[in-house]
Amino acid sequence: MKKSVLLVSLFAVSAAMFAVAPYPETGDQSVCASTQPYGVEENAGSTYIWSITGNASDRTITAGATSGLISVEWINKGSYIMSVQEKTADGCLSELSTINITVVAKPVVDNITDTRACSGEPIGTELPLMDKSGTAITSWTLISVDVPAGVTADAGNVTPGTTTSKTFLSADKYTNNGNTVANVVYHLTATVGSCVSDEFTITVPINPVVPKPVIYHQ
Repeated sequence: MKKSVLLVSLFAVSAAMFAVAPYPETGDQSVCASTQPYGVEENAGSTYIWSITGNASDRTITAGATSGLISVEWINKGSYIMSVQEKTADGCLSELSTINITVVAKPVVDNITDTRACSGEPIGTELPLMDKSGTAITSWTLISVDVPAGVTADAGNVTPGTTTSKTFLSADKYTNNGNTVANVVYHLTATVGSCVSDEFTITVPINPVVPKPVIYHQ
């Protein structure tokens, strides 16, 4: 009798350890076009059958370590229904479990080349207000700035970080001690809602320092 109790207890512990929710959230989802993980609590011996409405070109499904886990690369914006069904070792099927998924397009911002700035003066550069689709950008994140050799950045220039001001870069100054135009390149991302764009660049050509004229006289 004690052996039976022990076996039952071990089975209960084993099943409990296996049937664990893989991710914290449940219910409908709104997500940016990106790769997202999905999973169910798995029962020993069961397999899980997944399906998603829409065209195959809208997403790519990748199997996980078990049939209860998948990842989906969402490619196109739209509304989709994801469903999963459990099939036991005896071949019995559960009812379908479904969630609605709304995929929002990731913002796209083209690389920008600004007008030339004078050496030592504010560049006046403004950040783009809309992405390529005409959607308003809610914030920008400066990742880094490439300053070429021979160009000196002003000590008061901005540093990497996130801003909601389109004039974030406007007051930056650079001194170009060379003889030719030199390009300063800002690397940024743009955010629309909770969706972040791929990196884009703003290139600002900096004119060389204009030498002081020499006054000649007799």
